[in-house]
Amino acid sequence: MMRRGGIPFSWTTRRMSRHKTTILLAIVLAETLCLVSVYYRLLNTTGHTSPVSKVVTAGSVAQLALPSVAPRVVYSCPNGTFSKNISDPLIFIGGIPSSGTTLMRVMMDAHPDIRCGEETRIVPRLLFMRSRMLDSKVEAERLVEAGITESLVDSAFKKMIETFIVGHGKPAQYLCNKDPLALRSMEVLRRMFPSAKFILMIRDGRATTNSIIKRGVTISGVDITSADKVMTFWQDALGSMLRMCKNLGESCLEVYYEQLVLDPKEEMRQVLDFLSIPWHDNVLQHHKLVRNASEISISKMELSSNQVIKEINKDSLLKWRLENPSLAREEIYNKFTLLRELGYKL
Repeated sequence: MMRRGGIPFSWTTRRMSRHKTTILLAIVLAETLCLVSVYYRLLNTTGHTSPVSKVVTAGSVAQLALPSVAPRVVYSCPNGTFSKNISDPLIFIGGIPSSGTTLMRVMMDAHPDIRCGEETRIVPRLLFMRSRMLDSKVEAERLVEAGITESLVDSAFKKMIETFIVGHGKPAQYLCNKDPLALRSMEVLRRMFPSAKFILMIRDGRATTNSIIKRGVTISGVDITSADKVMTFWQDALGSMLRMCKNLGESCLEVYYEQLVLDPKEEMRQVLDFLSIPWHDNVLQHHKLVRNASEISISKMELSSNQVIKEINKDSLLKWRLENPSLAREEIYNKFTLLRELGYKL
């Protein structure tokens, strides 16, 4: 039968074999699609550099005994071969759908050293699959009895996630993934990728709700024809993400969509400073670069694509009040207290 998130599950008396199959598939897929080589360039006694290489599969890098000289990771994938510093973090962009995640990712994609790519929904679905395996006490105990630990499960899913992110698009020094609801599992991703950085997009829940309803953005388990239910989801899901973001401290940055629209240069400076990535003026020219598929690729499946091909429009900030006046009612503002906590006005 189908469970939330579109992941098929059919728990039968062969549950254990299905778990093992999932994990084995993850490892085989990672090792087949993308092999990672870690090259250490060490100074020898003659003053020359001699390359010492060790080949590992994607996701195993953190377990290596690293020398004092920062090594590089060499990714060999179907879309090419490239290398990057191990210390360069994976970047995860997320939040509630229709909260500015697509705008943020195309602005990031405009930077010559960053590659995010289109939304795939693969990462949140893999994380959902993982949670179904581990969150059930009975199923978790079944795994332990079979010798499959949580660490092994996480290692397998980490390989899959990294493989998809690396193989998703063109090589780049900094790789990022934009799947809004992946940040509902922010703490899990942090355990898998200890050096990862997270960008949490925040937008007025009333504007977000109007956009979701207007554009028909599907969210598993949410009736998107009901403003009240979408607002409830916004408050509950974003509230959870905000708590996790705060727990991650300097690894997570909250970015308000409204501020990004009003002052994109200042906001993007803060984002790039947070990521320790040098400034590049291209991040303010996404609407020009997006016309060239070789520069920034967009997907017709992303309902906000028709907006990000244009210049940032400040008029969009108040459009929801005209399109859905019922969301501006005082009872909505009073019921969903997160609006006030985040500084939004009636």
